[in-house]
Amino acid sequence: MAEASLRSHQQYFPALTALRGIAALCVVLFHYSVGSFPNLHLTDTTFFVGKSYLFVDLFFVLSGFILMHVYGRSFADGPSKATLGPFLRARLARLYPLHLVLLGGFVLLELVKLAVDRSGLDAFGGSHTLATLPGSLLLLNAAGVYDTITWNGPSWSISAEWIVGLAFPLLVPLVARLRPSGLLLLYAATLAGFALLSGGPQHDLDLTSDWGVPRCFLGFTGGMVLYRVWQDGAPGWMATDIAALTATAGIVLAMHLNMRGVFVMPLFGLLILCLAQNTARVGRALGTRPMIFLGEISYAVYLAQILLLDSVHLGWRLATGHEIEDAGFSVLQSLGIIALMVAVLLPLSILLHRRVEVPARGWLRRIGAPRPLRPAFQRPG
Repeated sequence: MAEASLRSHQQYFPALTALRGIAALCVVLFHYSVGSFPNLHLTDTTFFVGKSYLFVDLFFVLSGFILMHVYGRSFADGPSKATLGPFLRARLARLYPLHLVLLGGFVLLELVKLAVDRSGLDAFGGSHTLATLPGSLLLLNAAGVYDTITWNGPSWSISAEWIVGLAFPLLVPLVARLRPSGLLLLYAATLAGFALLSGGPQHDLDLTSDWGVPRCFLGFTGGMVLYRVWQDGAPGWMATDIAALTATAGIVLAMHLNMRGVFVMPLFGLLILCLAQNTARVGRALGTRPMIFLGEISYAVYLAQILLLDSVHLGWRLATGHEIEDAGFSVLQSLGIIALMVAVLLPLSILLHRRVEVPARGWLRRIGAPRPLRPAFQRPG
């Protein structure tokens, strides 16, 4: 019990913060390569990139783990007026300001399209329309309101996190009181849920505006269970570099072989448990300042990626009169353009993080908040 109490007071997980940054870059690589450059047939070599949308599920698991760490004690006996308001305000401050700014960026991009070639507001299969704007504004774009991804594509997962987060205060007492056998059964139930979601022949777990909320709920709940395992004392072998590297290799291999997402989920869980307590070489490498900073800007990286991609597509069309997909780039040229786009995305994300995300988050959290929730530290990144 003393060890569990000591663990619950640990204030920071630098390796998990870095892991979030790495996952964000993997999702960027997925979006920038799959379908954007037709001559870039990466699946001929590996399915890893084509499966990198699964790192969104890693985000969900990490969110459940971290929120359980930060707010678990506050909701151990269920929500109350004193705890629920500050929690919801903190969640909204974490998710909404940057989402709103980037949504405005997409609206501006559509207005530019209208001005130059009249292609705006219906250029992407009807997803960028005035009719779908309210759902994005209200973070309902993963609630089944629309049958397609709308406006800023990645924001469906932000909508899902917000919706699932509303249930978090009710889930905490359940997860906090379970015995090890109950935790095992609950985690197995999340994997069974993933198996059901991925049962379709076409999309595996690449489910967004239709089944995004259940997908998020399963990963989020799994992360809460993993936190209990860590808090109660995960096996010591998980803290070794060999364990962390083996879990990483297993993830890479499973995705390379195009295995279904349900088989990757427990490997994500194993990696999180390993990195949460690793203080050896792997933990120290991920705990360096550049890696932590990558994790801190990962939310901006994730949300800004498609706005940059769409801007490049529009710029190419205006400059050449043709779509970038028809340019006939070689593999090396496509990789070079992707590298250049990432090189632009990173400083853009730093700017958004420092000038929008952090100031707005701090301002919103201070409104009507006389004291912080226990434990008295902020969630990193």
